[in-house]
Amino acid sequence: SPASTPAVVTSGGGDYRAITTRSELAALAATLRAQPIVSVDTETTGLGRDARLCGLCLAWEPGASDSEEDQELRPLAIRALGELARAPDVRDEAAKRIRSHLAGERQDRNLVAACAAVAATDGDAALHGRYLARVRETAGREPQEEERFREALPVFRDEAATAATIAAVDDGTIRDQDLPGIFFEGLRNVAAREAYWRALRERYAPRIAPLEGLVRNAVLSSMGQLSPPTLAREADTFLAAVAEPESREVVARTRESLRLHSRAAQRIREELAALR
Repeated sequence: SPASTPAVVTSGGGDYRAITTRSELAALAATLRAQPIVSVDTETTGLGRDARLCGLCLAWEPGASDSEEDQELRPLAIRALGELARAPDVRDEAAKRIRSHLAGERQDRNLVAACAAVAATDGDAALHGRYLARVRETAGREPQEEERFREALPVFRDEAATAATIAAVDDGTIRDQDLPGIFFEGLRNVAAREAYWRALRERYAPRIAPLEGLVRNAVLSSMGQLSPPTLAREADTFLAAVAEPESREVVARTRESLRLHSRAAQRIREELAALR
């Protein structure tokens, strides 16, 4: 059939096109091949088990009517797939998008932070340098953009990148009120947590202990993620020596979290070993 463009019907904030010709189908196939991810839904003649397939619904872009919940869940899914499941396609797409964003091609503001974090897991010192430059460029001018890239700094697993983040703590690029976020992410970063733990201990007395109680306590509570036995024992000993009176309750809770997380981690290691 001759080439044609399917009519667009807008409903509920989304654009819908019915594919009814071979040429439209060929154009759709070419579009789909260029997408990093495609959502597929089936259209049937009913809801029963004897219902017959009568069509397919395909989507590859977020709809204009996405709910606030959808917008919140999508970046969580990207981080889970990219950081935890380490899905290659998600990681490649995140890296591509974040490099485009840094080059001036602004990406979906709801996805930038998630893409920045996923790209950081494989990122090198050069990419970290671009993140750090963006933090400095946007400081005080674009707080949301600054936050997106600042929070991704401790996600880098590269040793040189980790050292650069810690240096940014020392040179004032990372402000006092932002230290809890840096150490929270750093201590949960399996590849770099020992470096962040060492940095925290060395800076606690001169930099962290004098801070306002809310900030100091948030840094202390981040230690609850140190579940490996050796680190958990070190953290427990450190917390037992914390002298600030207003931190006692947080210290007690964090020490309990350490014990629970360390036991759970040990149990999981034993169960996984038994499966081999």
